[in-house]
Amino acid sequence: LSLSPTKDINVAYRQPCPVMALVHPDHPLAKKKSVSLAQLHPYPIALPEKNTTVRQLFDICCSRTNLLFEPVLESNNIAPLSNFTQFGGGIHFGGEISCRHQISSHKIVAIPIKDRGMDIRNIEVQTLSGRTLPAAVKVFLDFLVNKMKSEEPL
Repeated sequence: LSLSPTKDINVAYRQPCPVMALVHPDHPLAKKKSVSLAQLHPYPIALPEKNTTVRQLFDICCSRTNLLFEPVLESNNIAPLSNFTQFGGGIHFGGEISCRHQISSHKIVAIPIKDRGMDIRNIEVQTLSGRTLPAAVKVFLDFLVNKMKSEEPL
């Protein structure tokens, strides 16, 4: 997941990966087309650790809007965050592509966040600049890019 270019890296594929609010299908906000961070404030939330792009963008946007959230769960692993949402009814945050399987199986709902800045992240498939990829790696890269472009779960 990228916010800016990196030296000596070739971007083979890039697509937007905005931060979404992820909720249980029965959550009061689940039918919303989009939400603001202020609308999420009354609900329990789970956050990734501060070294992730999700958390960095969340913290910047909260600072900009003068919102203070007290997460009930913080984790460096997506599984507890996802389980919190699936079984506890709270909200966690992430990109659609990383939660595509749970979304397609109707375990969670992804809601776009309309606050400025929550949409500036991209997901990239990267290779080293100047490197000739072996045929098998090129086939895998093409497969990966096609899966990312599709709406099917990874």
